Amino acid sequence: MATALKEEGRGNSIMDTVLYFTKGYTPHDFNFISTIVSYYKVAYLTLEDFDIEERPFPEGVHRISWPCGGKFIDPEENIGSKFGEVIAKVKPIVVHAGPILTCTYVAALSSGSIPIVAVSWGYDIMKDYNANLTNRMVGRWTLERCHAVICDCQPVEDVIARLTRAKIFRFPWGINLSLFTGREAGKDKKLLPTSEYLNFDEEIENPFIILSLRNHYPVYNLETLIKAFLAAAIDIPNICLIVGGDGALRGELEDLVNNSSISCGRKRIKFTGCLKRNEVKQAMLCSDLYVSTSLTDGSSVTLLEAMACNMPVLVSDIPGNREWVQSGVNGFLFPAKDTDALKENIFQLSSLKEEELVRLGSAGRRKVEEKGNWETNRSKIIMSYQHVLALKGSY
Repeated sequence: MATALKEEGRGNSIMDTVLYFTKGYTPHDFNFISTIVSYYKVAYLTLEDFDIEERPFPEGVHRISWPCGGKFIDPEENIGSKFGEVIAKVKPIVVHAGPILTCTYVAALSSGSIPIVAVSWGYDIMKDYNANLTNRMVGRWTLERCHAVICDCQPVEDVIARLTRAKIFRFPWGINLSLFTGREAGKDKKLLPTSEYLNFDEEIENPFIILSLRNHYPVYNLETLIKAFLAAAIDIPNICLIVGGDGALRGELEDLVNNSSISCGRKRIKFTGCLKRNEVKQAMLCSDLYVSTSLTDGSSVTLLEAMACNMPVLVSDIPGNREWVQSGVNGFLFPAKDTDALKENIFQLSSLKEEELVRLGSAGRRKVEEKGNWETNRSKIIMSYQHVLALKGSY
């Protein structure tokens, strides 16, 4: 496999550069580098071709192409040596690397004296780390060689704190509260602009629209949502379900719907694929309830966006969600994988009066304003860099 490095955008090795090493290019990455580039130049390196963010890189960020194909577990690839080539060329003052078991691990193999700020993406610690003994060994070895760690919620921090003495910077990755706002008071959702993805196969009077935006992978457990919805649709004639996102399980999920004997439910489910940023907000404003059936999560940004839009939320009872949702106060929790419990919650929430839904949504918005404002939280990224640079002489 070729080992040459190719740069796109700005020039060669420079002082005060952060090497940003991540899996692909996502909205989270855009938010991070938009902050970092205000203080440092950014060399952007990806382990895989996994670009789902539509916005271009901010000025001052240059991308390094590294054709390793993500084969970090193949010793023949000598991935540590290849990463060493990147370090030699870029000469960063800090390596920002995550997820832990992939990018941070590679960085720990060959960053030498360059300080590493590890970044947990939630699932790497809450799910992948516990998958097997090898992952636990790799995770501990990696975190022992990092100089600071960024994470987004208390459950993740609790695990990391047992594995490293490095300083942990915990903050919800948060959202732009000026972009995600609720419907204007008194404005009917039917008067909002609509798109094809909000049209269902039958005309439904006063629809109660349930929205899911998680991607179609096992960790998000969408099978439970679809089964619960189909069962609830028998008794609730006006509920509809928008299934956003995409992924490896989409075909299976569509087959689950198409092969269902519950015809009334089949006609009220719409698969949209991944929505663009402006479509996400529009879908939230036109919907009545946000649902997430995830089996593991940190601070889910989609959940925070829904809460910021004053949406009542119904989410699985897992540690990451419990940091944001208190049942009966600003949403509801249901036991993960429990189809019957989810169905019952859908029934109860779809029966609530409008003023009670508004109360739940308003409480959710306040919670996000309190803890999930990206403009407030993002300064901790730079604080983590300043911390490791101040300690550089001690390791």
